[in-house]
Amino acid sequence: MFSKILNDIIAGAGTSPGRLVETDSNDNIIGEVPEDVAGNANILADNFNPHALTIDWEKNLILTSDYIVPLSILKPSLGIIRDNILRLWNLGTRTIISTLTIPNGGGIQDVKFIPGNPDSAALATAVHLGAVYVVNPFKTDANGKQGVVKLLYDLGPNARDTTVI
Repeated sequence: MFSKILNDIIAGAGTSPGRLVETDSNDNIIGEVPEDVAGNANILADNFNPHALTIDWEKNLILTSDYIVPLSILKPSLGIIRDNILRLWNLGTRTIISTLTIPNGGGIQDVKFIPGNPDSAALATAVHLGAVYVVNPFKTDANGKQGVVKLLYDLGPNARDTTVI
């Protein structure tokens, strides 16, 4: 059975949390995740507005990035709230493995696995910083947490706080 996994960036009122939505071949919704208690606690602790989504089918991984709180871009607004979060998921169980942060990222607009990369590395773009980061999903940090994010390239001052449309 063919299915699609889509990002649902917003909850019904334009706030957090959003969800990942899975549909069947007829576009009927067959699931929304996370469904587990730990996953729901994770997305409630931090804004969950999955703007970008990438899947490595062979390595059983999903990686999502949070960009903005959608309600914050509507008028009137006290200002745009940008997120700094990437979430690493187990594709098979549709559960969150770990939450990764790009400090002061100011919106993680996109994330994509690098095709053919033997380590399943991905690239993520941080809008406020105007930088590209590499995400290594199978490496662990000093605390044993799965997933490591490291600066790959700073695009310079002209790329900071810009949004590609």
